[in-house]
Amino acid sequence: MSILRDRFLTAHVAYHGKGYLAGEVPPDPNPDELDGRTKILNVPSRIRVVVLDRRSLFCVASTISGEDGTWRAENLSLTQQFMVLGINGAGNVNAAVQDCVTPVAMV
Repeated sequence: MSILRDRFLTAHVAYHGKGYLAGEVPPDPNPDELDGRTKILNVPSRIRVVVLDRRSLFCVASTISGEDGTWRAENLSLTQQFMVLGINGAGNVNAAVQDCVTPVAMV
């Protein structure tokens, strides 16, 4: 059991930091502008968002977006790059993937 705990703690420290990734409503919402919110057929929707280390595919964070498609994963390292997956549980559309994403510093 201590081996698993040690691996978890090592991974946690490697990915932990003062950054965040999010899908937020822009100040001037434009339905055609990419803004990171979760959408199904271009309509903001509630789906699962998973943040993975892009090299190991280790799951660093997971959340469910709001009905308006907004989501946020905090306390991520500013020096790591991640892969973000948007997964619709109903399975009626393909998952959305954004690769090589670097967190923004929390203020």
